[in-house]
Amino acid sequence: MEKIWNESDYDYYGAVFSRKLRQEYNLDVSGTAGDGKTNYFLSSNYLDDKGYAMAQYFKRYGFRANVTSQVTDWLQLGGNMSFSSSKQNLSGASRALDFSTTLTSPWLRNADNTDWVYSEKTGRRMFDYGTYGNNFFGIHVLNNGGDYWDNPNDEGFTNNQRNMISARYFAGIKLPYNLNFKSSISIDNNIYKEFTYGSAVHGPGQQAPYGTSVLTSGGNAGRRNDETRAVTFNNILSWEQDFEHIICQHWLVRNPILEMLLGIMVMVRVLCN
Repeated sequence: MEKIWNESDYDYYGAVFSRKLRQEYNLDVSGTAGDGKTNYFLSSNYLDDKGYAMAQYFKRYGFRANVTSQVTDWLQLGGNMSFSSSKQNLSGASRALDFSTTLTSPWLRNADNTDWVYSEKTGRRMFDYGTYGNNFFGIHVLNNGGDYWDNPNDEGFTNNQRNMISARYFAGIKLPYNLNFKSSISIDNNIYKEFTYGSAVHGPGQQAPYGTSVLTSGGNAGRRNDETRAVTFNNILSWEQDFEHIICQHWLVRNPILEMLLGIMVMVRVLCN
């Protein structure tokens, strides 16, 4: 018996999944300047993971910079900043081929079974969402083959986009009496967007002319925008003293720096036996 269809015409797995290329690139640059008083680090990265199901993918690029400089013997300045931006297509991320069918095709045939049905809009073959008895459980495996940023076939999709920026800056000051003061500020900003679409053209109940006729039930769309911002200030006063090298003596000193900061008289006592 000679087969009328090609083997791929029966392949639901091939219609939903495919092997794709994952690419990731990183570039780092670091060094010192100003007679070793300034250290810097720069990095960038790019990720393109095309996933495994239909239009699924995850793309991200980022940048990071870190600089620390000993400006004087008593003053140190530094900071770092990072930024990343990502786009993701979740269509088919949790898809499972759980269905019952008997030698049917994922592609739709015309009424007299003489040819495939093609979209009037794009010329692509139309998926069969149950016209000839396919019985799927849960989410239909052929749903959501579109993309928010590129959807010429008007298919459903689930996409998200995220932009994150973080910045840290500090100033460190050496004070008398082995005191150190460090002031820092941190800024974090996170913007998240989510886009969903249930096709108004493709799906159970689709009708001729295929690819352009709107479903009786119509379609649906949703969008979510979240933005989170955090600003943190830190002011830390610390005191360091190595008692191992103090000659045995008993003395009492007054600390004007702490008095100025706290508004009270501060005495520091050091004892050594």
